[in-house]
Amino acid sequence: MSIKYMIGFPILPPYEKHRQTLLVRFDTEGMSELLYSPGDHIAVFAENSTTLVDRILACLHNAPPVDQNVKIEVQSQRTTPLGSMKLWERFSKFPICTLRTALYRYLDITTPPTQSFLKVLATQASDDCDKERLLNLANDQQMYKVWKHDKYPNLLEVLEEFPSLKIPAALILTQLPILQQRYYSISSSPAVYPGEIHATVAVVKTRTQDSVGPLREGVCSSWLKRIAPGTIVPCFVRTERSFHLPKDNTLPVIMVGPGTGIAPFRGFWQQRQLDRKMLPVLHIQGTGNTRQS
Repeated sequence: MSIKYMIGFPILPPYEKHRQTLLVRFDTEGMSELLYSPGDHIAVFAENSTTLVDRILACLHNAPPVDQNVKIEVQSQRTTPLGSMKLWERFSKFPICTLRTALYRYLDITTPPTQSFLKVLATQASDDCDKERLLNLANDQQMYKVWKHDKYPNLLEVLEEFPSLKIPAALILTQLPILQQRYYSISSSPAVYPGEIHATVAVVKTRTQDSVGPLREGVCSSWLKRIAPGTIVPCFVRTERSFHLPKDNTLPVIMVGPGTGIAPFRGFWQQRQLDRKMLPVLHIQGTGNTRQS
């Protein structure tokens, strides 16, 4: 399913230097598949940074034209009554698309590589020092943990850290993990805002290496912050059966948010205000920051 992005604007002051909270509003255009109740989640399929994608594309070895559709096939082996057969089958993790689109929409290029992927990368290094260090990271759990925690490198930074790597596009397309959807608590009531879904999104920016390393931005939250009104956002609604208001709206409600976010309670407030004209509701909310408690 897809939804239309309407607007996003700050609603809470930042408690930390690199943290901001946005209220994002989507237009469901009346699609029944996007019906929800307060307490449900919206899953958003975001897109990677175009700047990051372009820099990775520039590092690939013998890549096809980046805006030309690429069909990927992988070899598999099947056992038949006549013996084993090797077949070429279409790679089905994402549709036929351009190399640029694959990196932009479908592949996770920001999560640090796994040890198994580092071992694969070591086969593509032409420099012995690069190859040895990649293999050490791939085989030494403690070394890998320290490297990952300290640098938390994305794909571009790995390519830059090991400059002798000559990575073919096919390896990137088949070995990188798929970019996963991000879940946000819906922070609206459909009875109060019919045809809309609201999400309260924390835009987090952090630095690695004890706050002196490269700036890290959340893939989905930063994308929602920069896209223009009218942008189509792929998504779906996930029902949370155990996190809804009681069906009997005469029952009192105590809401406790121990610093975990205000998002779902906004939808509960709206619904209870409509149902009970603001009869007693007690809400206790933490900040997630001891300095603000």
